[in-house]
Amino acid sequence: MSATILQDCLVKDLKEELSGFMLKNVKGQEVNLNIYPQNLPAKKGQKDVDHYPFILVKVVDGETQDGQNGEENTCQITFLIGIFDDAENYQGYK
Repeated sequence: MSATILQDCLVKDLKEELSGFMLKNVKGQEVNLNIYPQNLPAKKGQKDVDHYPFILVKVVDGETQDGQNGEENTCQITFLIGIFDDAENYQGYK
């Protein structure tokens, strides 16, 4: 399996598993998580924050094997999570 196929499968699975899991956006509305492969969408302006809350599924490193000796392809995947919290007690990370 290639790293991009794995990434696409993870994005699809996360969307299914986390449907209905709501967090606040910058307008204070409860919304579903946005889940993106590799990068956030292009900004529409300097103060564009419409992508919050989000999860990025990033392929950060990988190694393709030649298939000999039973070796398999490997890659590292990182999940970056972005939330918005404007509460004064700074507990949004919880």
